[in-house]
Amino acid sequence: MSENLNIDVAAMLNQLPPEMQKQMQAQMQTFINIMKGGQNAVVPQAGPSAINKKEIPENPGLQDYTELYCDCFKKGEIGCVTRAEQFSDSDMYRILFSVNCGEIRRNEVQYRLEMLAKELGGMALVRYFKKNCMAAKREIKERQKHDDEMAEQERKKLAQKEREKILETGNMTKFTELPEGCKNIYIGPGWVANDDGIYMLEESGKTVRRVEAGRFPFLIDCLYEPYDAGAIGAEKCGIRFKSVQGDWRHKIVEQSTLMDSREAMTLAKKGYSINSRRAMAFTDYATAMLEESAMRGALPIHKMASSFGWTSDKKEFLPYTNNEFVFEKEDEFPGLTQAISQSQGDRETWYREFKEMRQTRVKMFNFATIVLLASPILGMLPDVVNGFIGNIYGDTHTGKTICDSINATIFGDFREGYVIALTPQSTPTGMEIRMNAHKNIPLVVEDANNADPNMIPKFIMQASNGAGALRGTKNMGNRAQMSWCLSSLVNSEAILTSYGNRGGVNGGSYTRVYAVKSGSQFPKVWEEKIGYWKEFFATNYGFAGRDFVEILQGMELDELQAMKKKFFSQIVARMREIGHSETQAEGLAILILADYLAATRLFKDDIMFTIDELISFTEDEETIKPAKRFYNKLEDLMIGNPDRFEGLDENLTERIADPLDPAKWVGEYWGLYRMENQQRWLCVRPEVLDRWLADRGVDRRLFFDFLRENDLIRADKGANTRKTPSKIYSTRPRLVNIRLIDSDCADEDDLSQPGVEENAPQNPFLKVADEINTQRQLQIEEIEFK
Repeated sequence: MSENLNIDVAAMLNQLPPEMQKQMQAQMQTFINIMKGGQNAVVPQAGPSAINKKEIPENPGLQDYTELYCDCFKKGEIGCVTRAEQFSDSDMYRILFSVNCGEIRRNEVQYRLEMLAKELGGMALVRYFKKNCMAAKREIKERQKHDDEMAEQERKKLAQKEREKILETGNMTKFTELPEGCKNIYIGPGWVANDDGIYMLEESGKTVRRVEAGRFPFLIDCLYEPYDAGAIGAEKCGIRFKSVQGDWRHKIVEQSTLMDSREAMTLAKKGYSINSRRAMAFTDYATAMLEESAMRGALPIHKMASSFGWTSDKKEFLPYTNNEFVFEKEDEFPGLTQAISQSQGDRETWYREFKEMRQTRVKMFNFATIVLLASPILGMLPDVVNGFIGNIYGDTHTGKTICDSINATIFGDFREGYVIALTPQSTPTGMEIRMNAHKNIPLVVEDANNADPNMIPKFIMQASNGAGALRGTKNMGNRAQMSWCLSSLVNSEAILTSYGNRGGVNGGSYTRVYAVKSGSQFPKVWEEKIGYWKEFFATNYGFAGRDFVEILQGMELDELQAMKKKFFSQIVARMREIGHSETQAEGLAILILADYLAATRLFKDDIMFTIDELISFTEDEETIKPAKRFYNKLEDLMIGNPDRFEGLDENLTERIADPLDPAKWVGEYWGLYRMENQQRWLCVRPEVLDRWLADRGVDRRLFFDFLRENDLIRADKGANTRKTPSKIYSTRPRLVNIRLIDSDCADEDDLSQPGVEENAPQNPFLKVADEINTQRQLQIEEIEFK
């Protein structure tokens, strides 16, 4: 028995009143007789139930009641307690408050024991019983607390051992049925990632909460670094995940996408099941995976290229010299990598058939060949910053599309779905991104007629200038600027520089376009084999581009530049000899260089253009300079408005003049036309001239400089105008006086007028036009344009 619960029964009885002492002694004697099995014992009716003699031994010690306590208390009975001495048994209290019998039954047993204590020992024994119950409860509570603390310590030890094991071996994802080339990788401690989901169990006191990051498998399978050491861009990684459709998908994303809950939501557009509630936990999971797997060296690092063409050191030309890289924009340009990275078909047959087409000497075909081959040369030369456009124009069904398509097989597959050729129906930003991807791979644009005419001049400058828009970031910085240096091959029905606002407003557009007109009909030399060629080149491609890049790699840069310089000198000398503009000489030098290398090293067929043929692909000076081009249109602008210019038609002038006030012009008065000393003069209001200049994008100052340099203006000192005599106005109006002369650049189609019958009365307007043409023929003085 426990010492703290022993009680001196005799001392307890002595403390009671005499009459209660006698009563207690009588009751105790009665129960002693019962326990001894006396024959004459009298059992009180309200006393405890009798105990089976087989269950309680003769004169038992209190230690023998342990099992009886358990059995009785579980059943809600107290028959095992028959003596007052048992209320001092610590086991009875311990078992009472530890046996698994339910709180209600325990309270019932405790109440019955309390009633029994009252019968056996009165209120003194009841108080003693209650005091011992409280002590027993306290001991059990302290013991439970101690046991809990020991269990918690043991649990912490086991958890620490588990963490140490995880730190040593690593906590890994446990996804099954992974796709080929994909494997489970490390994640941070605490995360569970298996086919049942991705989650972490968080403990808050006694509560354990499941924090879910995703329902479907998600993995980071690799990291990417720029293939080109000179490339600048955001850090990227490859991810694999299972979509709601059940298929595994591979995507390339910026690392910041996995670490920002707002950006992580963009993964939903790629097919991963994520919402705003899971996004925060997902970023924790992805960050832990990235950090843990990177520290353990579990993430392979692959090369990534954001564009094709030459690397910054000019040693590699992607994808021809190395296929061991990932193209960053494969999702944006599906099929582009496949179109240019792999050769297909029979190499020898391709060269034989292509050389046969070159030998037909169809000008547009051989021109398209050197335009495309010039593209890698442009990217290789460090002193060249601008590209150019080769334009094949002419009527439909004259072979332009076939010419471009077959030449495109030099670099890859031109078919729809694996397209190198583009439609011009693209936004400037879309074209910018595409040209940045090509970088030095030539661009083939099919049928520019389908584009908005006003977009063509912008496309010309965009493709040839080689620089994208400068864009800002949220933190007031600049994004990496897109760049390229390539040649473009474009076909159209009209010459490319004729599109846009009144034939193109930017004079620079003319210097960046080399144009060849197709024949009036489909080349007869192709008719016999064109069906076979179309079929053959659709499945055979990608050989010559690789070979040409290999030729360039085998040449020293100094050698290439020396050849270009030599051709440039020859072109300039010939241009000066024939009085042609030298503005496009550098581009021609690169075209000749491409033509020479194609004829002597690639195809080895000695088929080349002459310098004069190449010069014919350029624009003359009259067209290139915007001021001169505008001057040549002035006379057409005047003749097109006969009712606004005095002197073009005398009858019209009289009809327009107000008969009540001849000094006033009825209607809009723009100026006058007059003859003086065999010279013709256009005198125009300054505001009208300014409007014409603005409509055609010509700088006003440059135009007046042009007029003065060529003695084509007469004005007061320090001004651009002078007071000009008028038959309509008594006070001479102040007009810009511009001398008109013949121009070799005049557009004869614009000057042509509808024919009239001989017997029909002559139109006054046509009469003036005839006089102007006559004066042109009689013009004596010719000015050499600078």
